[in-house]
Amino acid sequence: MNIAAWIFDMDGVIVDTNPFHKQAWMRYARQLGKHITEAWMHEHVYGRINKEALTALLGSVPDDEELRQHTEAKEALFLDSYRDHVAMVPGLRSVLVQGKEAGIPMAVATSAPRMNVEFIFEALGLEAFFPVVIDDQMVTKGKPDPEIYLLTADQLGIPPAQCLVFEDSFSGVNAGLAAGMAVIALSTTHSPDEFRGVEHTMRDFTAFSLSEWFSRP
Repeated sequence: MNIAAWIFDMDGVIVDTNPFHKQAWMRYARQLGKHITEAWMHEHVYGRINKEALTALLGSVPDDEELRQHTEAKEALFLDSYRDHVAMVPGLRSVLVQGKEAGIPMAVATSAPRMNVEFIFEALGLEAFFPVVIDDQMVTKGKPDPEIYLLTADQLGIPPAQCLVFEDSFSGVNAGLAAGMAVIALSTTHSPDEFRGVEHTMRDFTAFSLSEWFSRP
């Protein structure tokens, strides 16, 4: 397969943070006097940028200052609960080392805010693997819109058709496919059965084959 670059989502792909994000969103919603469900999270949060999720939660589009305040408050709840549990998804570090040694361009394309990216990168020492990082402040539309993946491919200097995306959410998988990229769905957020119809799925990176998913163009 003519794959020249790998692009990773962060939450649910590099780190299995979604259970902690779910707790944080539900706690924050309660602080605002609102109630949200798991189904609401799947529709409005997973794979989405915070502006979109907060618009759904608040019932109106927040201005820049409101967005900053709500984002910082919600992410503070997330970081408070997650900071003692930071760990890569099983098998990933080996894959990253192999990819770097093989000279594969790698990037992160995440709907998370920069403060979360910086925290996780520092905690796990990821800077050396990802010269390109696109976060929620660098796009105007969240997944499933392909904007974030097309921008990432452009920053890498690699045609979208030669990029492999690692995703865990329905919206993220659809964004990668809409960008014209190959996609592997990780079943960290959804079960393998829920990804029925997606050509490539895996539980984590322990079963990932470097030779299958990288060939020099």
